[in-house]
Amino acid sequence: MIEGICHSWANKYIFAHSDAADLDRKLAAIGPDRPKLVAFAVYSMNSDIAPIAELCAVAEAHGAMTYLDEVHAVGLYGPRGGGIAERDGLSHRLNVVEGTLAKAFGVIGGYIAASAALCDFIRGFASGFIFTTPLPPAVSAGAINQTRQIAQPLRCSPHGNVSPTVEHYLVRGRRFSKMQNCAQFPRPPSISAPPARPPDYSRTWCRLARARVGRPNPACHVC
Repeated sequence: MIEGICHSWANKYIFAHSDAADLDRKLAAIGPDRPKLVAFAVYSMNSDIAPIAELCAVAEAHGAMTYLDEVHAVGLYGPRGGGIAERDGLSHRLNVVEGTLAKAFGVIGGYIAASAALCDFIRGFASGFIFTTPLPPAVSAGAINQTRQIAQPLRCSPHGNVSPTVEHYLVRGRRFSKMQNCAQFPRPPSISAPPARPPDYSRTWCRLARARVGRPNPACHVC
């Protein structure tokens, strides 16, 4: 995401963490005719989840596109492992969902889920994609197989209507948490607010990138 912001040459604005009201103020200050993209995520470092519905509502009110990073959620949340957006029934409100084939999927690589037109645009214009080498056939086969495993037909379980693989992950995760508690292993709560604003390394990366490739494009904005 940081690389995309840097290479887009778009102006970047950072709204307060998961704060829909601050996002609304930031977008209101930008001209309605300028393209806008709002990015948010399931945050691994802060152990919390963006208020997807509220942020989508603000973005829709200002004609902005939405980009959700679900790399720490796919395979674990949602009836078929589609992530938090699937779990909450919000997938249809998002323009782009980013996922990974590592972590819960157990292989390597990543993907985006978007409209056919948007995916085709990225194939043609993303500098890191055009000349890259595709995944080896064995890795691709493993990713396809694991995707099928995670997205198996749903069945009723103590965890709700989920696929057997998602239920397997949930059972093992709760068993591991119980072992940690029995061992009195110190760990933060799974849902928490950050005690302080983390360092914004994206500013440094963008400064370095702009020093190499030129000045930002004032026609676009990224929040």
